[in-house]
Amino acid sequence: MRRKNSRSPPLDYADGTDRQVTVDRLGVYRPEEHIDNPKDYADNVDARQFDPRLRGPVDPRELQIDARTGMKNYMANEQGGWVTSTAYIRDSLLRAIDLGRRAVVDADRYEALRLLGQVINPPLY
Repeated sequence: MRRKNSRSPPLDYADGTDRQVTVDRLGVYRPEEHIDNPKDYADNVDARQFDPRLRGPVDPRELQIDARTGMKNYMANEQGGWVTSTAYIRDSLLRAIDLGRRAVVDADRYEALRLLGQVINPPLY
């Protein structure tokens, strides 16, 4: 990406698109997207009161270890009714594959790649 000129804040990307930061594009923090422990998320209040895209209160069962997998339930146990990291990864990959296969315009191809990137991009700590 490169700046259009030194005085112009919008960025011009190599693919010719202009990607402005918007509330929808920026999104919200979701623990399952980072395989993060949701314990004490939003100080144990229902964060949906601040933004409906946030998760609800943590069910104490989410923090228990699943005897079948040896992982905490919030990571991979989809039997409890909570959102899991494995479901997020699987759903993102399926969406990326589907969109990539159906894409006929560059915008759809770029979105498919973005979906793939959101799954394989490791967090930077």
